[in-house]
Amino acid sequence: MKIIISTISYLFISVICFGQNIPIDFESGGLGDNWTWTVFENNSNPVLEIVPNPAPSGINNSSTVAKFTALAAGMPFAGCETMHGSDIGTFNITPGNAIITIMVFKTKISDVGIKLVTNSNASLGEIKVSNTLINQWEQLSFDFSSHVGGMTYDQIVIFPDFFPRVADDIIYFDNIWADDNTCSETSSNINVTNCISYTSPSGDILLTSGIYQDTIANSAGCDSIISINLTIDTVDNSTNQNGNILSANALVSAYKWLDCNKNYAEIPGEVNQFYTPIVIGNYAVEVTTDGCVDTSDCMNVVSLGFNDFKTDMPMQVYPNPSNGVFSLESDLKLDNIRVYDLYGKLVFSTRVNQKITLIDLSNLDNGVYFLQAANYELNLNMKIIKQ
Repeated sequence: MKIIISTISYLFISVICFGQNIPIDFESGGLGDNWTWTVFENNSNPVLEIVPNPAPSGINNSSTVAKFTALAAGMPFAGCETMHGSDIGTFNITPGNAIITIMVFKTKISDVGIKLVTNSNASLGEIKVSNTLINQWEQLSFDFSSHVGGMTYDQIVIFPDFFPRVADDIIYFDNIWADDNTCSETSSNINVTNCISYTSPSGDILLTSGIYQDTIANSAGCDSIISINLTIDTVDNSTNQNGNILSANALVSAYKWLDCNKNYAEIPGEVNQFYTPIVIGNYAVEVTTDGCVDTSDCMNVVSLGFNDFKTDMPMQVYPNPSNGVFSLESDLKLDNIRVYDLYGKLVFSTRVNQKITLIDLSNLDNGVYFLQAANYELNLNMKIIKQ
């Protein structure tokens, strides 16, 4: 039976050994208000009191806090400590708990000290930090990084006022090892140049150039105010449609014509500012200007001009492409032949009086032209290329 009890006790100690009871907030139902705080080196050693918060506003809205009465007859290093083996528990200092914070409300500027002690009363000494404010709550931070990976502690000691006194003084303290409730707002300025739009750090989508204010949380969880000097490089994606001739209005740009009916597939070879479809449908142009890319709205082409192109036309034009001289051959009796450029301007016409007719465009610029061969019954249309 003794072996069983011993084993159970060992297991119990193993479970609680490294349990640290924080934050110490002195609230009813919280931690610290019913601990065994022992006051030392303070003459008659008046007990540590748990009292209503004397200034429940600003950074500390706690209902109750600790009140330490520092006697004039007490030592400058008078303080209070928790009980070994209980209260705060047993713990090591790790990078995650190496910063100990405490809120203090004092009537003068003086050092506050915190010391960690092992069960055998060993310690690396107290760390001191002075308050900078009086008659208001202030949060102080103590860096115990030098204690990481060292001793195992089970007691915390608070020195509220490292200072010789000529009169009794009251010091309040609260929220030991609590999260930092103070916030230091940070600010920064950034210059951004972006195409078409810009998504700010907080997720706002900005479409025009200007100066904007944006707010995100900084590493401490506080407001980080960012002033954004934004330049939006826009692309002129406007277009013009003249019958079946489509054009992009942007100049000094690169172009890709797209077939909207085929999920905006690129139309092979169509990389000029102007495009004349050979199939009825919907078309858009992708414009690239100074590295920025944007796509126009789709334009609906319901007619290919003259008459709609046919693929089974009773005539041949060869060679096509050519260096400018084409031969049109047809068994039909055609009255005339006309050739138009991409703008719809008539650039060549002739009467037909034989089976094979020469079409000479050698004096024109290289590019795409549209041939119309007609008689009183029909119009035949074909795309020809001079290169």
